[in-house]
Amino acid sequence: MGSVLLAAGLFVALLLLDVLPHDPLTYRAGQYIPQDIRARVEFRVLSQELQSELLRSAGSVTPPVFRLNATLMDEVSLALKNLPEQLPPATQPAAPPRGPEEFALTPDRAAEVREALADPARRERYDRDVGELRERLIETYVVRSEELLESIWRDATAALMLTDELTATVERVDIINLADTEKLYDKVKELADAFEDPLRPPVTMYLKAAFAKPAPTYVHDAASTQRNIDAERLRIETDPPDEAYKEYAAGQLLVRQSRRATATRLLATQC
Repeated sequence: MGSVLLAAGLFVALLLLDVLPHDPLTYRAGQYIPQDIRARVEFRVLSQELQSELLRSAGSVTPPVFRLNATLMDEVSLALKNLPEQLPPATQPAAPPRGPEEFALTPDRAAEVREALADPARRERYDRDVGELRERLIETYVVRSEELLESIWRDATAALMLTDELTATVERVDIINLADTEKLYDKVKELADAFEDPLRPPVTMYLKAAFAKPAPTYVHDAASTQRNIDAERLRIETDPPDEAYKEYAAGQLLVRQSRRATATRLLATQC
């Protein structure tokens, strides 16, 4: 019987050694410390202050979302594709041609365009250039001036530009203000330069008129922007990033002698 009790006592003692710390924490938050306390090992602690700051900043640094103005893309592609069919026949007396006024085609210019597109090879190239123009317009980031205000951008330095297939991160400096005609027309010239003469001038005039409606290539999506902000805040709460932690190095002074200890700093004495 004695041996059984001895064995049971040893078992309980071993359990207690395993459960209880070898060097229990003798300090409590708020008490005075008789000597400096330093971290025994490197460690980090989730900082409520840093986490709260990240939650606050999520609303200001999360990129705004813009969606492709597909209507503009379709209108431009269709109008340019149908340009040859809208030209007056060669037998028609010299007069303003039928079709969109945006092309600004004089009778002489219309005759040059009609002649160029009568060549099957040049017509094929024109159709190909129109198709490529749409792809290049998708990569041309033009937004309304009111959608560049601080109320939308806050402290963000880039935006998410969404199409049906892709999401591009675009720096704010690379986005064109629709009201900045100088920068906008430079971009229009760059886009139209892919077309050969005499097709380049009417394409240039049409693009200028399209943007003057005014019609941006991308439109702010407030609902998607807010969803991204909410998702970022949830991530910070449930899976705090490294920036939410306060790092302590081994040997770092945590509490000086005769200063009140805090619960956070005293965690180091358990390491």
